[in-house]
Amino acid sequence: MPEDSGAGGGVGESHGGAGFESPPGAAMPERREVDPRARLHELALELTRTRNRRLLVEYLRLRRAVR
Repeated sequence: MPEDSGAGGGVGESHGGAGFESPPGAAMPERREVDPRARLHELALELTRTRNRRLLVEYLRLRRAVR
């Protein structure tokens, strides 16, 4: 039988010698050093605009850490 000759299309055969390529890595966000006092100031400004408890807790923790 000609289709059982093993001459092509079998599982595990390479396709023209071009091996498997993984996708490019994901872009990493730019890392910036944040000054705790600057972050504290940003949170204070945000708290004057909104009444967000999560921000308030973060603000109080940062304020305690900076002192």
